[in-house]
Amino acid sequence: MASSSSFIIVLLVVAVIGWLATVHWIRTHERISARLKRLLVLPAWFPWMGAALGVPVMRGDMPLGDLGKAIASFVVGLGVFLLTRREA
Repeated sequence: MASSSSFIIVLLVVAVIGWLATVHWIRTHERISARLKRLLVLPAWFPWMGAALGVPVMRGDMPLGDLGKAIASFVVGLGVFLLTRREA
């Protein structure tokens, strides 16, 4: 169980790094309006979340019910982070 838990954590870390790289690309892209940039930040997480958590589900390391809970908790956490942070 410990090996599958550490595997899932590594996948989530990779997903967070990928999401941050995607957010950086969105924010630095000149042809995207400021409003659209703000709207794209949170939905950009879903492909990374699906890729990171799809592997453990397909391998049988994570039950499908836990997948929904994990996605919901990450979306709520990211949403709270984005709504409560201040623009400098």
